[in-house]
Amino acid sequence: LDDDAVRALVGEVQGVLGAYPHVKAALYYADTEAYGPYDLRPGDTIPEPQGGGGTDFRPIFELLDQHEPDVLIYLTDGYGDFPEQAPKLPTLWVVPPGGLEDEGFPFGDVLRLEARLNVAAVAQQDVLRAIQERVIDRVGGGQAEAMRAAGADIVVNDLVELLPA
Repeated sequence: LDDDAVRALVGEVQGVLGAYPHVKAALYYADTEAYGPYDLRPGDTIPEPQGGGGTDFRPIFELLDQHEPDVLIYLTDGYGDFPEQAPKLPTLWVVPPGGLEDEGFPFGDVLRLEARLNVAAVAQQDVLRAIQERVIDRVGGGQAEAMRAAGADIVVNDLVELLPA
């Protein structure tokens, strides 16, 4: 995934955070290592993407064991080394055209970006709504209903974990 696409997605997350201050997000970049976390706040400078070449998902999932987020949304082509055991948290893999086939993901849900969309245009409503519903479902209760009523849109970059306030 190119750096411009990553920055576009992080920018979308920052916009959502400005509208919903009770949602917190931490960004990680990953290749064969995990880089971060970077706290994401509205208006902050977007951290430069790090890494490149090769993908190993295991370091990210090891970090998740320590931080216990509510949901993991991972933008990836899917080609890499997966952990042997599925994590307890819901995982959404957002996959651009040409990425690993759905059955290649050993756990989680797969959301395909359509060929007509490029990664930088991921803010399209169909993609936003699919991600939003998974995040809101994890929030639960009255807060989830308030987010739905307000039309919360959540998009993420290479890896963003969303945590309740």
